[in-house]
Amino acid sequence: KRYKTGPELDLMKVLKVVLDPKGIMNPGKVL
Repeated sequence: KRYKTGPELDLMKVLKVVLDPKGIMNPGKVL
């Protein structure tokens, strides 16, 4: 498993919120 760090992880979190604002696709998961 590859763990993302810093800005890359923040970007993924932002993208997830944009794509899935209510967290219905995979709650608790980052892309």
